[in-house]
Amino acid sequence: MGENETCSWDDRKRAVNIANHGYDLADLVEVFDGRDLLSRLDARKDYREARYNLLAEIRGRVVNFTVTPRGALWRLISARPASRDERKAYESRKPKA
Repeated sequence: MGENETCSWDDRKRAVNIANHGYDLADLVEVFDGRDLLSRLDARKDYREARYNLLAEIRGRVVNFTVTPRGALWRLISARPASRDERKAYESRKPKA
């Protein structure tokens, strides 16, 4: 299991996520730096813990990632590029320039 001061992750899931989606869970710690996040509870099924889908901009791209709180850390479950609808939802919350 990987861990830093903010997050933890399963190393097997990390490898699968890199292979499938190109995002390294270990690099996602940056989204907890106070930037704007769009968050919603993932209630699709009973996970026996609260799971959240978060949208955040990472290096110029909107990413959907799933987390669950575990003690003082966020457990990173997965990350993938945001869908078109997710990008629209995220962008609609940004102030217009």
